[in-house]
Amino acid sequence: VTWLATRSGLRPLDALGAQIDAKSVGDFEKFTTGRLPDELIPVVTRLNALMERSGSTLRHEREFTANVAHELRTPLAVMRSQLESILRNDDLPFSSEERVREALATEGELERAVENLLWLARLDRGLDQFESETVEVGRFMRKCWTPFLDAADAKGLHVEWNLRKAPTLACSPDLLRILLRNLYENAVAYTPSSGHVFISGTNGGEPPAICVTNTCAGLRKQDLDALFARADRRPSLAHSDTGSLQPARLGIGVALSRRIANILGGELTASLSDKNEVEFRLQLTQSQPSNN
Repeated sequence: VTWLATRSGLRPLDALGAQIDAKSVGDFEKFTTGRLPDELIPVVTRLNALMERSGSTLRHEREFTANVAHELRTPLAVMRSQLESILRNDDLPFSSEERVREALATEGELERAVENLLWLARLDRGLDQFESETVEVGRFMRKCWTPFLDAADAKGLHVEWNLRKAPTLACSPDLLRILLRNLYENAVAYTPSSGHVFISGTNGGEPPAICVTNTCAGLRKQDLDALFARADRRPSLAHSDTGSLQPARLGIGVALSRRIANILGGELTASLSDKNEVEFRLQLTQSQPSNN
């Protein structure tokens, strides 16, 4: 009898615990107070107040980030135009030309970071509907690599492809393009000169997958989860040319790519081999994109 009475008294706590367990990241809906004993209502009321403050803080942070990113687009475009205009000067000394090209490359990184921030803001709002199309993934992956050809050649990277079993998917090409662009950019940035990049797509007897693998110095297995962090708490990686450690630039792009992977109905993971090769693997469990 005592046990039954105890279990009956704990049921409201079990129900509240189930509500808490059901919460996902970014879910700030209030907890219900129905059928709770009077003693628990003040606790739930304070929990709801905390949820409301947390949700409001996160919304303001996202709005601020999106607004800043949007405001940066125009000055960055002007900067790029001015730098390109300087490069068109035939009398520009070689040493100055090299510095201008370095500045132009840095500006390009800033533009891509801003675009990633804007995409994150769009996806976080969850209001966009992305049209699904039939995508031949092998051909699509090669096409997305085109903007990185010159940078890969300049570093003497050995790029290998295995797309014979690449799947055909029904997905949003816009989202897949952003995901691949970020993975490719990271591979080119962090592969040492004369290093290897391996790009593959599989669909044989298993869920479809896309993999981008590259040699990468200075990364430890315990750092893998931190690669997906949006905040500036990412591990230091060895610069692909100088070998000196620098904070990884992966955060925004890879965080965005993981978010996109979820929308595409899959999961993006990172693993590190004993040969210091980092593999980003997009494992797809469904082909239709989802905004959930």
